[in-house]
Amino acid sequence: MTDSEPVEAALRRLKKQLDREGVLWELRRRSFFVNGTERRRAKAFRKRFKTRMAALIAQRNAGMSQSAIAQANAAFWQRTGKP
Repeated sequence: MTDSEPVEAALRRLKKQLDREGVLWELRRRSFFVNGTERRRAKAFRKRFKTRMAALIAQRNAGMSQSAIAQANAAFWQRTGKP
């Protein structure tokens, strides 16, 4: 930064240089790192969730009454841990 250069221009140059070098990209990538155990647990949860949702949809299509569908829906959300 020179004496005659405004601070805003120097900041702009700094931001461009950081962007070119990928510093911010690397910082974002590292801040969202998920270790292997968490990744596997999330994958297993998604698999269980999809299976249960498919079973619920199959029950709905099987001609269940509205009250039975409501009970199945409540049981589904209770099993998955969602509200």
